[in-house]
Amino acid sequence: MELHSYTAKTAEEAIRKVREALGPDAVIEKVVRVPPEGMARLWKGPGIQVFARTADGAGKAPVSEYEKIARQVEYRETPTPVEPRNPRHTHSLSGSDADHQGESGQSVGQTGSDDFEWSVAEILQASGVLPQYAMEIVEKLQHRFGRVISPDHRRQMQMIRLVLEESWRPYVTSARQDGVVHIFTGPAATGKTAVMCKWLTHHRLVENRPVRAFLLNTERAHVNTDQLSLHCDILGIPVERYFPESRRPSAEGEAWFVDLPGVDMFDSQSVGAVGAIIREFDHPEIHLVLNLAYESPVFLGQLMSMKKARVTPDSLIFTHLDEESRWGKIWNAVFAARLPISFFSTGQNIPGDFVRAGAEMVMRQQFPS
Repeated sequence: MELHSYTAKTAEEAIRKVREALGPDAVIEKVVRVPPEGMARLWKGPGIQVFARTADGAGKAPVSEYEKIARQVEYRETPTPVEPRNPRHTHSLSGSDADHQGESGQSVGQTGSDDFEWSVAEILQASGVLPQYAMEIVEKLQHRFGRVISPDHRRQMQMIRLVLEESWRPYVTSARQDGVVHIFTGPAATGKTAVMCKWLTHHRLVENRPVRAFLLNTERAHVNTDQLSLHCDILGIPVERYFPESRRPSAEGEAWFVDLPGVDMFDSQSVGAVGAIIREFDHPEIHLVLNLAYESPVFLGQLMSMKKARVTPDSLIFTHLDEESRWGKIWNAVFAARLPISFFSTGQNIPGDFVRAGAEMVMRQQFPS
C-alpha cells in the first residue's frame, strides 16, 4: 500500500488535491497540521497535510475495508475446530431429514443429538461467545435445520454462519432531511472521542456535509479535551461547549456530533446525568462506545447500566479490535442487547481505521479459514 502526501492551506484544498490525483474513491488515512518553517512563521499560518492512497479495486470498497482492518488484528488465539463426535450424523441444508434414514427407518444419529450441541457450542465458545449465547445459537440451528447434523465440518460452519448472519441487526441512520444529532457516550478510555473525530472527519471531508462539534459536560467534566479541539481546529470546525439554542439541526443534511465525558457505567447517578443531557436533544442518535478488549461481562454490564437508566442506544461501536483476537465476543452484545452495531474502530489515527460493522467481517475473523 503506497501512501501519497498532499499539503495545502486548508483541509478542503488538501482533499481536492487528493481527489484530483488519486480519484474520487481515494482513501484518506491521516490528516495532520503542518507548522510553517523558519521566518515564514511570522506571516503564515499552519497548513494541512493529508496522507491518502488509492482505493483497493473498483466496486470492492466494502470488502477491501473489511480486509484492511482484519489484516491488522493480532491472531493470538485461533480457535481449534471441534469435529462432531458421531461421524454417522448427516444433514440436508434444506432442513429435511427425510433423506437421512437408516435401515430401521429412523434418522441416522437421532439418538446422539447431544453431539450436535456440544460440538457447535465448543466452536462458538472458543471464539469468545459466552455459554448462554452459544446455546441460544444452538437452539436457532436446531430450529432451522433439525437435530441431525452433517459430519462435514465445512457444512456445519455454513449453517452456523447463516444463523449468525440472520441474527445480525444492521445499523440504519436517521432518514430525516433536516439533519441528525449523533451523541457519543461510554466509559472512559474506550476511544470514544477518537471515534467521534473519525466519523466527523468522514462527514466533513468525504461526504462534504456541514457539521458541528459539541463538547458537553455532565456533573463530570471532560478530562482530556485536546484531541477533539486540535482535530476540529485542523478541519476548521469550532468546538462548541454550550447547548445549542435549537435541539437539532435545521440545515438540510447537517450533522451534529456531541461528545459527552467518559462515565462510570456502574454509577447510577453518573449514568442518569448522561441520560438527562441526552433527553435535552430532539430525537438524537445515541452511540454507546465499548472496548472489545474488555471481558464480555464487563461491557455487557456497562450496556445494561444504560438501559436501567432508561437510555437505550441506537447503536453500539466497538473499539480496540486490534487488541482482541476473540471477535466472537461481539455476538454476546448482539444477543444480549438486541441492538445494531454500527462501526468498528482500531487505533488513534484519524480518520484511520473506522469501518461499517457487518456480520461477515466478524465471522471472517471469528472462523479463519
